[in-house]
Amino acid sequence: MNGKWKLPIVLSLVNAPKRFNEIMKDVEGISPKVLAQELKHLEQNELVVRNVYATTPVSIVYEASPHIVTGK
Repeated sequence: MNGKWKLPIVLSLVNAPKRFNEIMKDVEGISPKVLAQELKHLEQNELVVRNVYATTPVSIVYEASPHIVTGK
């Protein structure tokens, strides 16, 4: 888990599931483009789970994967 932003993003999501803008506020100094890239990488590595809810408009909520939360 290398990189400047991965750990702060994961730590933000361990506390509670959050939407994109909530993560932006939590992780100071990160740009929207970099946050989107980092979330995609974390999701591909199964460290973050992306939940899409069929609401109007669509809601996307990110949360730490069970691997991170339980430590298994």
